[in-house]
Amino acid sequence: MFVQIGACIMDKINTPNVTKHLEEISRARDSVTAHQRSLDEYLAQYEPVKEFENDSNVGLQAVILKLQKKIEYEKTEYAKALTKYHALIDTLVSLNVFLSDDEFKVFKYRYIDNMTFQDISMKLSFSERTIYRLHNSALRELENVSFLF
Repeated sequence: MFVQIGACIMDKINTPNVTKHLEEISRARDSVTAHQRSLDEYLAQYEPVKEFENDSNVGLQAVILKLQKKIEYEKTEYAKALTKYHALIDTLVSLNVFLSDDEFKVFKYRYIDNMTFQDISMKLSFSERTIYRLHNSALRELENVSFLF
């Protein structure tokens, strides 16, 4: 049964290279952040003109319509990016069965909470060298596990 669960988890990664999955998490997080910024920007532009939605000025209506379309697009893209990011995070969290508690904490803080290795070392009260060692050990462990399935 454990082998089946492990195989299912590794299938979600869809690559024997765990590093690529971790990079994909970073890219997905960046995408979520970028869409959130764009959405916030368009909402800020829309706020002062939204009261003129029923104005008869054709030029103003075109600007309002364009902003509304951009806002809807960014909402949709933000939702897609967030869904993908959460799926990637769920997969990473499910891999904790293969890691020690400290290794998993390093992965969680690094890839979910986006902390630097220095910040992680301070949070866990380990040297930065130990954090790198735990990170590399976890990578090796997950790479070995991924080849088993």
